[in-house]
Amino acid sequence: MIVLDSWREIEEEIVNCRRCPRLVALRHECQMEHPDWWNAPVYAFGDPDAWLAFSGLAPGKHGANRTGRAFTGDYAGDLLFATLAEFGLSKGRYEARLDDGLTLNGAIIVNSVKCLPPQNKPTPQEVANCRPFFEAQLAALA
Repeated sequence: MIVLDSWREIEEEIVNCRRCPRLVALRHECQMEHPDWWNAPVYAFGDPDAWLAFSGLAPGKHGANRTGRAFTGDYAGDLLFATLAEFGLSKGRYEARLDDGLTLNGAIIVNSVKCLPPQNKPTPQEVANCRPFFEAQLAALA
């Protein structure tokens, strides 16, 4: 398990990770194909003092890999963020953009795999490689 003292430290470790050659290669392909997209590991999004955590599997190609925010820019995000708003767990208006001003209150989204996997299917080894980051993020909530 990675033991870090802050969300910033966790994010620095995530963005510099090269543990999964297949995911790094796909990221580089996406950077060439879509240079204006995020195309990087996706951080947790939400309230660092959350009492409720949602876990996604991995960033979607046209969602979080494009926008840089978990569940942002795809249909699953439309559903999730509408539900969070309905229950008072978000502030602002979700507009499927990183800069829409949306914040979460009491909730956080943490993907178990931080990078886009081919066909949205990480291998068991890729899940295991990312697990220390996932566990560090969950531990930071405690």
